[in-house]
Amino acid sequence: MRARLCFTLATAITCGALLGALPTLHAQARRPAAPKAATRAAPQANPTVSLVGVQVAAKSLGKGRFGDTIAFGSQTGVTLALAVKVAPGTAILDIDDDECVIESWTDDKQTDLDIEPDWGSFPSYTEDQSAGIITVRSPVVPASGAQQISLSGALSVTTAAGTRAVQAKKVALVKGTSFQLGTFAASVSEFEATDTGASLAVKLTGANSNNIKRLRFLDAAGTELESDQNGSMTSSDESEYSFTLKAKATSATIEVELWQNQQTIKVPFTLTASVGSVK
Repeated sequence: MRARLCFTLATAITCGALLGALPTLHAQARRPAAPKAATRAAPQANPTVSLVGVQVAAKSLGKGRFGDTIAFGSQTGVTLALAVKVAPGTAILDIDDDECVIESWTDDKQTDLDIEPDWGSFPSYTEDQSAGIITVRSPVVPASGAQQISLSGALSVTTAAGTRAVQAKKVALVKGTSFQLGTFAASVSEFEATDTGASLAVKLTGANSNNIKRLRFLDAAGTELESDQNGSMTSSDESEYSFTLKAKATSATIEVELWQNQQTIKVPFTLTASVGSVK
């Protein structure tokens, strides 16, 4: 009887402990899981194409002192300027003339202008890279009396959205200094001290150098040193930027801001231009 009583008491104590724990277990079971941080999607570039220029040059009037006497000092034919614009928060990195295509190019007299179209090799871009212009030329002159030109095709446009910055700290501002800046092998390719600061150039070598948005210089406290960019030369794997530094410094943190989320897309277009009469 005693043994049975001890067993009963022990069982009751155990059951009571379990029952006492049930609200806690139940509360833990009902506690919602912490929400996951939402991933912010990069903005979409959504490029659009429009016509921003028309130039028609008739046949040469004859040889001149410095070549053919042609309107605009150009070449015979018709040239169109096409503008590409992208959405806020995105940028145009490249309009690839080698990959742009013409599908149809005629005037309203049914003249075929799609004869060896020549895309401009050096598109121009706005400072913030939100828009760019590329030209395309046909050597064929529209028919006399033609009033319109119709053009369709696609532009090859590389866009980006968002940026990230990488830094190289304590870079000696001396010509020939080499340093690593993210994935780029970098160097101070030119440096000349002035009374108010310095003129210098920074060269970056590595893939995708056209992803560079800007370079800037910071002091030891992380404050930007005022500078003006005087020019740049960029290829697919090398870029060089020249600056006027408006503060004296023997070393600096050099920061490069890189465009992210690059994509190359074909942007179709169908355009109509009024060209008037060319004889």
